[in-house]
Order: sequence, then C-alpha cells, then structure tokens
Amino acid sequence: MLYYDWQQLNYYHTNPDYRRLNLKTYVIDRTNYDLQAARNFKWEVRGDISYGENRLSITYFREDITSGFRTATYYQPMSYRKYDATGLDPDAITAPPKLEYLPYTDVTAFGSYGMASNATRLFKEGVEYQFTSKRIPALRTRITIDGAWFRTLYSESEPYWYRPTVNLGGQGVPYVGYYSDPDGSRKISFNTRFMFDTYLPRLKLGFSAAIECMWLYRSWSLRRTGIPDEYMDLEGVRHPFNVDEARNDMYLQWLIITYPESNFNERIEEPFNVGMNLKVTKKFFKERIQLALFVDHLFSYKHEYRGLNGVLVRQMSEMPYFGMEINFNL
Repeated sequence: MLYYDWQQLNYYHTNPDYRRLNLKTYVIDRTNYDLQAARNFKWEVRGDISYGENRLSITYFREDITSGFRTATYYQPMSYRKYDATGLDPDAITAPPKLEYLPYTDVTAFGSYGMASNATRLFKEGVEYQFTSKRIPALRTRITIDGAWFRTLYSESEPYWYRPTVNLGGQGVPYVGYYSDPDGSRKISFNTRFMFDTYLPRLKLGFSAAIECMWLYRSWSLRRTGIPDEYMDLEGVRHPFNVDEARNDMYLQWLIITYPESNFNERIEEPFNVGMNLKVTKKFFKERIQLALFVDHLFSYKHEYRGLNGVLVRQMSEMPYFGMEINFNL
C-alpha cells in the first residue's frame, strides 16, 4: 500500500502547543493484479566444421522478451482542502486553530505513483564465432580467433503516462498525456580476439598472447514523436488528443514534447581500440606446481573520435598491469 499525503494546513506558532498540522491521506493499492511472469523467446542455430585438427564454429541467436518488468508511473486525480490561516492573530489564540472556523479552497491535483508492470522489451540478436587451428609443428603454436557481433534493442513495450513539470501562473498543467512512442535505444557491437598459444613440452613452458580488438560499438535512441494519443483531465476523463487544437491551447501545448534532433544521432560508445595481453606459464615438480606471470594491456591503442556536437575526444591508452598466479596440484 502507498499512503499519499496532501497538506491541508500547516500552522506554525512560537508556542508548540498552538501548532497544527492537518493532512488528507489517500491509500493506494499499488498491486498490479494483471502482472505476469516475464517470458523470453530464444532460439539459435549453430554450425560446426572440422577439418583435420582445425575447427570452425558459428552460432546465430535471437532473443526477444516483451514482458520484462518495469516500474511504470500512473496518475490519479486527488481532491483536498487548502485552509487559510493567514487571518489568525497569533497573539490572540489560546489553542490550535479549528478547521471548521478557517476559510478554505477546494483543490484537485494529480497524485503520481509507481507500479510494477510488464512494460519492458529487450531484443537481442548476434553471431558468435570461433576458429581453432591445429598446432603448427615448427612453432608449436595454435591460433584461436573468436569474437561476436551483437545488436540490442531496449525499450518500453507499453504506452505510458507523462505530465510536464512546468509552472503556469502558480499552477501546473491540469492534464496528463498518454503516449505510445516508446523510450528506448539500439546498440551494435563487433569484437574479435586473436589468441596465439605456444607450448614447449620439454621445458614445460607455455606462452600465450592475446590481441583483443573492438571494431565497432555504436548506439542511438529510438525516434519519438512526442505527441500523445490521449490526455486525462482532473476529473479523470480521457480525451483524444488533437495536435492542431493543442498548439493553440495554453495547457495542452505543453503535452507536446519536443526532442532535439541530436538525441537521435548515432553515438560512439567506444571507438576502435586494440589491446595485447601476454602470459607465461611454467610447471615444476612433476607438474604439481604451476607458476604463471602475466601482463595485461602490454600494448593498447584507442582511436580518437568525434563525440556529441562534434567534439573531438582523445582517450589515453591503458597502463600495463603485471600479475602472478601460483596453482598447486598435490
């Protein structure tokens, strides 16, 4: 339950015994009895080819959920009284003011609250790939290439209510808009890792070098009209929204949301970058102890790019990180 309080009177006096606070409380049941378990539909296709000791595998998958959980905002007209205590003489009163003797104004306003709903959509598709070569005898090296391409859509899946927060002559907009253009975004990414694994059995020594490349990582917001399908007044009545009439109305015009065109431009989340990691492994005492030394970001490069409003962004390369691992197999 949600207890929504409206302040009807807040009379302050230097004598604490003469102060009075009066609230009108609405009790709202925020239980969504139509809420359902989120369902996810996913399928994938996998291909695997082997030739000699070489192996190539490719997986394509698609995943779609339209009933994910989200806290949606709802509005409810609520009525209360606004008492006026400005006419009281603080030096003449001997008790807290009584409401029945105070003038008041009837007020109706929107109260907002959140409620869980099945209003989230998440769509993902992608291709994952891996190639593993046979170990080259002369170099005792095996090459592995893996990576993925992903495309993701994240958005609302149901219409939503929205009330602009503007002050018009001491009061807000007496309407709430009902919109069907979802707020959401799309992302695309593509990465590859090249792994070179070398093992010298006589020395019980292994070397591995990994080169990781992020080729592409972009995102952009879904285009939105900002025009509601309907609107609700303070009596709780819903009306169809007419754009031409609304543009000339003092209050309805604020329900038309204007988005800058730059909001829908493609954004670079991460530019092309490449990094190299190195690891050396040595086995001791009949392979019961394994010591590994590694260096992350031995080499890294991040390409400069143009951000919002054409600003040139240059990123510093990451500093190398050194570490050691010891494993015991007793």
